[in-house]
Amino acid sequence: MPPVQAPERIRLSASAVAAPPEASARPATRAARPRKAPVPYPMPDDDWQERGACRTANPSLFFAPDHESNHQRRFRETAAKAICAHCPVRAVCRAYALQTGELYGIWGGTTERERMRANANPRQAAATSVRK
Repeated sequence: MPPVQAPERIRLSASAVAAPPEASARPATRAARPRKAPVPYPMPDDDWQERGACRTANPSLFFAPDHESNHQRRFRETAAKAICAHCPVRAVCRAYALQTGELYGIWGGTTERERMRANANPRQAAATSVRK
């Protein structure tokens, strides 16, 4: 005896109900769609720190010691900025310091006070970084 088969329309409707929803189906609203997170740093990894000119310099040039006089501070900052001036990753370093809110040290050729000013006035910071 041959096997009994269901009529064509019943087979189609049964397969449509049993099939899982498509993985590529988009949510109905824009708010429900997943979004890509913004990339916090220009480079996806931290290898830019390995290529910095400051790697071979004395770290005390970039971070202020306790009880430093104004003359010593200016001298130290000038020496550190001279190293940053020839650094291949200066822009990435500056962007990192601004985005993470580094409170201490010279990063990307900027001091703590310069970064505070840049965070207070983003338009001025953008214009300054374009000129350099």
